[in-house]
Amino acid sequence: MNERLQNVLVGLLAAVAAASVVAALTSAPSIDPVTTGGHTSDSDAATTSAAVPDAEEDDEQDEQDDTSLEDLSAALEGEDDGAVDVVVIGDDTSNNRSEWVHLWAERLADERPVTVVHWAEQADVAYTTPDVLSESGEGVMLSIWSPARAGTDIAAAAERVEDFLPDAPTDLVLVNLGVNNDADEVGDQMQDLLDALRGLVGDGVPVGIVLQAEQVSTPEVNTALADFAADNGLATLDATGADGPQDWAETIDELLR
Repeated sequence: MNERLQNVLVGLLAAVAAASVVAALTSAPSIDPVTTGGHTSDSDAATTSAAVPDAEEDDEQDEQDDTSLEDLSAALEGEDDGAVDVVVIGDDTSNNRSEWVHLWAERLADERPVTVVHWAEQADVAYTTPDVLSESGEGVMLSIWSPARAGTDIAAAAERVEDFLPDAPTDLVLVNLGVNNDADEVGDQMQDLLDALRGLVGDGVPVGIVLQAEQVSTPEVNTALADFAADNGLATLDATGADGPQDWAETIDELLR
């Protein structure tokens, strides 16, 4: 092969190789410069969106965590395989058998087994002998513990919470206090009481706050109690319009049906 023909063949081979390179580059997929180095696959996108909490779901969770009257009613009813123990921390408006707590217990005793246990105010160290109101009826045994003391305020009750709780597990707590308080004291004192309760019975026990009859309390105190309940996700039992202890008992009974 002469030198001239050899040079022609070399030139043709070089041209073919160059054309192959250009074709390969032309057919390669383009890359979006915006996503280069940070491309997110479909599965990654799903993971990312799931990792960001939805604001509406958070709101729903907060609402679920609040205590409702239905929660109080369910705790009062109890389970088929156990007794129910309710503690009503009270004052002058529930400290004897003519007041609403005992009258409420009597109403419940028409339908189910009920025992009510009052605080021995004179000794102020323990409960009295239980009053067995009924041993028959539908539902599990209900024990209502009433550590109510004349003249007590929220702060004084907060200091005695551990003394008030029965040996049995507490299923429900109602707070019937405020008649001996000024409105500007309610928030801080109720916080102390709630903290003491939570430290002893845990977060799972529902707590309800009674808004006391305005015959004995004041709108300002009841407003402060309602505000505290709302801020802390607690249920309120509105007895502000009750006309006397019997009506008060009927109001609480109807609210917890």
